[in-house]
Amino acid sequence: MAPEQDGTPAAGANSEGAQSADNDSSALGPPSGVSAASMAAEIAELKAELETLKGEADKRLEAWQRTQADLENYKRRALQEMGERVRGAQAALLLDFLAVVDDFERAMEADHATDPAAWVDGVRLIEQKLYQFLEQKELAPIAAEHQPFDPNFHEAIGQAPGPAGQILAQVQKGYLLGDRVLRPARVIVGAGQDDEEGDEQRDDAASGEATEADSGSPEPE
Repeated sequence: MAPEQDGTPAAGANSEGAQSADNDSSALGPPSGVSAASMAAEIAELKAELETLKGEADKRLEAWQRTQADLENYKRRALQEMGERVRGAQAALLLDFLAVVDDFERAMEADHATDPAAWVDGVRLIEQKLYQFLEQKELAPIAAEHQPFDPNFHEAIGQAPGPAGQILAQVQKGYLLGDRVLRPARVIVGAGQDDEEGDEQRDDAASGEATEADSGSPEPE
């Protein structure tokens, strides 16, 4: 007769299934040795630290915005002060120049028909006063006529027969303001021919024009 089988193997199987379920539940729960309370405390600590960092970031942003606003205000004030200084300098310059204008207006109102020579002398005095005014403002004329041509100070607007590179005539004065060129002198520069050759060329051209004019005129009857 075969031995009867009891329920022991079934009970073992049930205990193994329960142990597997416990293992699965422990895998989903907190790590071994860490309680739920400690995890909650750590999360709360991290949240508090995050709030602190956010507060510091807000403070830094606010400080940067204030610095940016201060910089814009400084730029605006600097521009205003610069404009005021420029206007003040212009006012002082014009105020000094008005003295010359007053003298010139008085000269124009004077009767120059009675004593023309005295009137001319008065105008020349005004001219001297004007040049003294310009000299006080560090304005000086640029030497040009009969000087070597220098592109740093002169502007050539034409050429004529004469020594090469030498200024033959000045068309418009140039001026220096201190060491800086305010306006270059406009000049005529020599093209490399001497004056005699230039005179001969001008004479030939004039005689040629005269010959053409004579040939084009009708002969007298």
